[in-house]
Amino acid sequence: DGTLLSSSNTILPETERTLKEASMQGIKVVLATGRPLSGVMSYNKQLGLSGAEQYDIVFNGAVIQNLAGRVLMNQEMNYRDFNAMLRLQRLSHVDVHFETTKCFWTCDRDLSVQMQINAATTN
Repeated sequence: DGTLLSSSNTILPETERTLKEASMQGIKVVLATGRPLSGVMSYNKQLGLSGAEQYDIVFNGAVIQNLAGRVLMNQEMNYRDFNAMLRLQRLSHVDVHFETTKCFWTCDRDLSVQMQINAATTN
């Protein structure tokens, strides 16, 4: 989004050097993202971050995980919240997606069909 990653989804060399230096000085570097942990592990690796004493804030702040994958905090949606999101989706005519640390759901029929096709071709 232009904060950590460039428009080509890479960490620029100067940013990488700065974050590595901060980490070496004992400053915690914590990536915060809308992605799941698996979606940022390559960036953690690039920055030299790994293990149970390093953390990421993922799913737009709904989950905090250490880089070993352990969930330290999560804010799950309950059924009432889920229904409210579905009502919002229907009223606004937008597609909504729901993601957990284990799976991904979508109300977008076209996207779900495409994901099933992609899954079938990669297996």
